[in-house]
Amino acid sequence: MGKTRVISKGYRHGTRDKYSKKYRTKGRPGIARYLVNFKRGDYVDIVADPSIQKGLPYSLYHGRTGIVFNVNRNALGVEITKIVGNRQLRKRIHVRIEHVRKSRCNEAFLHRVKDNDKKKQQAKLEGKKLVCKRVPEGPKPMKTVTASPEDVEGQACLLRAAMGKTRVISKGYRHGTRDKYSKKYRTKGRPGIARYLVNFKRGDYVDIVADPSIQKGLPYSLYHGRTGIVFNVNRNALGVEITKIVGNRQLRKRIHVRIEHVRKSRCNEAFLHRVKDNDKKKQQAKLEGKKLVCKRVPEGPKPMKTVTASPEDVEVLAPLPFVENYF
Repeated sequence: MGKTRVISKGYRHGTRDKYSKKYRTKGRPGIARYLVNFKRGDYVDIVADPSIQKGLPYSLYHGRTGIVFNVNRNALGVEITKIVGNRQLRKRIHVRIEHVRKSRCNEAFLHRVKDNDKKKQQAKLEGKKLVCKRVPEGPKPMKTVTASPEDVEGQACLLRAAMGKTRVISKGYRHGTRDKYSKKYRTKGRPGIARYLVNFKRGDYVDIVADPSIQKGLPYSLYHGRTGIVFNVNRNALGVEITKIVGNRQLRKRIHVRIEHVRKSRCNEAFLHRVKDNDKKKQQAKLEGKKLVCKRVPEGPKPMKTVTASPEDVEVLAPLPFVENYF
């Protein structure tokens, strides 16, 4: 049967822990929540209150910090930063007051500004010049440490235990592709001349299959195995348009890939054969003066049939009688 539980896709799906309240804080908010004064330029935290359904922000914005750009009677306009792919977008949303808190992200900065103003005022009265710019802490002074060999060996053992994994985790352009880019037996090495003699034209379906023996024009590992459509043909490369999923959206991504990393796709092979067969059938039907319907119809239920059996073939199954045995 597989999964029997219904997977919800509603507005609040996946927020059981995110929207849960702590002990003794459940229920509707108090009157103090509505008496806070906000003004434009304030930093606020978006903290969704699950007890207030009205004006509930999308769960993606829960816990985000933004700047107030508009103040209404029941809501605030908040400008936040939203990351889409490798870009940072400025997103403007309106949130009701119940789902907003004053942020403490710039509290230390404001205290430092007040303290600096007092220090500057005091220095001005004394006729001194004050520099309030923060200077990073320099290196610690050099010192000589002497230890016995026994202490050194014990410290080394503790250090190895505390370090945990000492292997370097690679983050290069080809990390995590040991199996993905591996070639089959007797197919290793550089490609043959037949790879370069294939003709491509715009509109063709192609599969991106990275060839690890060709470093030049190697596509990113994310696109390995994807199918796309050719939109441009150059001397050594093809422009391929593929579908990339970002969040809950499907974006059309255009990349250029060298010919060594591209194969003709067979995804529409059956469709092309069916088109040719239908054209032949239509031409034959036109000569015969008939009307042909080439639309595919799903196969219906199997026809009814009656099963007859002789009395000798019928076998009746019944349980055996229970016999008590005390021996």
